[in-house]
This record gives sequence, structure tokens and C-alpha cells, in this order.
Amino acid sequence: GATGLPHPEVAWYRVQKSGLTLVSTSDLLEVKNVNNRQAGKYVCMATNCISRSIRSDVINVDVLDIQKSERKVCHVFGDPHVTTFDGSMYSFVGGCDYVLSMDCSDDPTWFVYGRVEPCGESSSCLQSITVIAENTIIQFLQGWVINNNGSVEIIAPGGAITLGHLQISYDMDGLIYSVELGSSGITVTWDGYSSATIIAARPVNSCGLCGSYDRDPENDISRSWFSGFYNNVEIEDDSVDEKVGSWKLDQYHLQCPKTVACRE
Repeated sequence: GATGLPHPEVAWYRVQKSGLTLVSTSDLLEVKNVNNRQAGKYVCMATNCISRSIRSDVINVDVLDIQKSERKVCHVFGDPHVTTFDGSMYSFVGGCDYVLSMDCSDDPTWFVYGRVEPCGESSSCLQSITVIAENTIIQFLQGWVINNNGSVEIIAPGGAITLGHLQISYDMDGLIYSVELGSSGITVTWDGYSSATIIAARPVNSCGLCGSYDRDPENDISRSWFSGFYNNVEIEDDSVDEKVGSWKLDQYHLQCPKTVACRE
């Protein structure tokens, strides 16, 4: 079980298409009589209320012969962990702005990036996400705050609002913001704290920390095409650290710290 002073707050979440759903606040999660409806990824987060540090881990509950779907989901959560569209998983530490996912076609129509900042002595967490689509830019911040070109927007639970050409809804039960990025087939959710979900309803030509949606998990952790041009990252080797770090957006030369990453 989790230990510390004060004793950390433990929460278990199930990773679903709409985001993270709370299933238990006990130190131990027991899943009995597993069937297809219970299969998937479960996340355990331990939070220290004083230092605001977060530790998290992920388990997979698998059932054979689950029906396949064209719908793919990428999750970025915790300190932080990433589950790609094709099912690979890794974690990393290193504050900066990162491309979570983007349209990598010749004429890109959507873009999602996240701001990762320190949250404890040796970890970093997703602090906000920004979506760009349909000539609209929207930033989602902690505390369910929306930045619309410098204006603060807050939606009541169960409500919706249209900003530019994008509509944002606020799920009353899960307290999750959700926005569809035009006709791209991409939906992005934000839990108001440190977890984002990027949902592809159909195959897309994507790249970024979420990987490429090509049903090949082996190439999910790849080098960005813009490294050294739109950031100050110069690839020194072919390590996981360098590949994940290559997706930094350090356009203002903030000299972001080196990224440390590992597969899970």
C-alpha cells in the first residue's frame, strides 16, 4: 500500500473512452469475475496533499477475444504516463510544452499540445492542454478553467459552450470537458486536473507523444520531424529519452530540462 506523511490519498480510476472514471478510493482494488465489460486499463494515483506530488501506476485487465474497433484512444495522465493509440505505454519526466498529438498529413487540420511542469521533488505532471482546430485555439487549465484568447470561460456541469468553431461540453457525472475537433474524427477530453484523453473515431495520420495510428505499437515512440528547427533539442542518439524529448515545443528557447523516459 501507499505510505507517507501525511498518508497519501489513493484513488483508482478506470481508463475509458470518455476519460478516467473513479472506481475506488481504497489502497487495494479487487476485480472479481472479470468479463469483457471490466477489461481495460486501471490507474492508481497516490497524492500527497501537502507537497502536491503524485505517484501513479497502471495495470491492464485483459480478456481474450474482445471485439476490435476502429476507435482508438490515447491517454496522458499522472506523472505523466502515456498510453498511445496503438497500445504502447511509457512514462517520462521533464517540464516543457509537448506535442501530444497532431495531424501529420500534408495539410494539417488539428493540433493538441500539453504543458508539463514539476509537481513534486522528482516528478512532473500535465498542467494544461491546448487544442487548435477550425481556426480556433482553446486552452484547458487546472480547476476546469478555459482560456479563450485571454478570456476566462467556465461551464456549469452538464452545460456546453461554443468558442470560435468548436463546441465544448462538460459532463455532469464525470466532470470531464470534451471537445470535438471539427470533422477530423478527433475528440479531446480534460479532467480539470492532470489527465487528457485523445480519441480517434477512425484511423488518422497522427504523430506526437500519442504515436501514429497505424496499428503498429513498435513505432509509437518516434522522433519528431521538427526537432532542431522549432525547438532547441538536438537528437544525440536513438534512445527513448531523445525520441520523447524531441516532441518539445521550446519555441521561446526556455531551455527546458532534459527529458527522461522509459517504456512500461
